[in-house]
Amino acid sequence: EGLFLNLDRLIARDDNNRYALSQSLSTTKTFQAAPELIARIGQHWPTEHRQSIDKWLTPDLFHFQREFALDTEGQGRLENNLLEAMPWIVADKAPALAAAQINTQIEFDQTYRTILQEPSYQERNLLFISGINIDISPNKGQIFPLTKFIPWAAYIQSADGSQSILDSRRYSITSWPVRATTPTRSTLKPPSQKWKELKKSTFHSTSENDSE
Repeated sequence: EGLFLNLDRLIARDDNNRYALSQSLSTTKTFQAAPELIARIGQHWPTEHRQSIDKWLTPDLFHFQREFALDTEGQGRLENNLLEAMPWIVADKAPALAAAQINTQIEFDQTYRTILQEPSYQERNLLFISGINIDISPNKGQIFPLTKFIPWAAYIQSADGSQSILDSRRYSITSWPVRATTPTRSTLKPPSQKWKELKKSTFHSTSENDSE
């Protein structure tokens, strides 16, 4: 269990197809870098001193392994949802947000498939919305933090059997689209400049055959 490196992309092999060892010390071993890694780092390859691999340790160079015991209480479910995507999560500029987005998408997909297979949901008008709750720290003078629900994906089903999916995985979502003529239309009111700079986008409706 733990973090595992994709050594074939990091370490060169010798003529015997073994990892090319350069030096072995009491607590460490030094290997020759793989040509792929050298090409990736390019002109930034250190020549005079050691340097952290830092931003060049991209998600395709490592993965995590761990066994989770799933029981009736759902313990370990979140960890199990995120395990495969952890390299992309830890490499993201906003890991917590990336984890929330991935978990929301997985939970939506699982619930969506359950609805399709459950007879009691058939021939019913149904709207299932999945999203992310984002807590925003209160500004000066505000007593409580602000929570905004950001829709991520939705499944619409009519009693006549027609279906459609509203999917936001390819877009940055800041508001839920509604008709311009709707008198009760509401939009998010971002409390910070960072939120104000986000561009509004819309969901694209797809048929069941077009959905992923």
